[in-house]
Amino acid sequence: MLPYCQEKQITVIAYSPLATGLNYMLEKDRLGSLRRIANLTGKTKAQVALNWCIVKNNVVAIPKANSIAHVEEDCDASGWQLSGQHLRLLDKSFQ
Repeated sequence: MLPYCQEKQITVIAYSPLATGLNYMLEKDRLGSLRRIANLTGKTKAQVALNWCIVKNNVVAIPKANSIAHVEEDCDASGWQLSGQHLRLLDKSFQ
């Protein structure tokens, strides 16, 4: 769906992208990329996943947070960028 929306310049709103998705992503992460990149960047796996989401063209993420700690963690997913190598590794892990 994302490639189609990007081609047509349609904005995708990723509402609560980690609500059930982080555990699912960790299960499907066949290369262990989220964990490795989190360790390399000093960020959490959730922050890496959110950053990977918001770096994509025409994607806006609205993460759900049920505590102040979650809000702070979500906020720390922005203001920095994954490297091109990290992005390629994540894309490869979740093909």
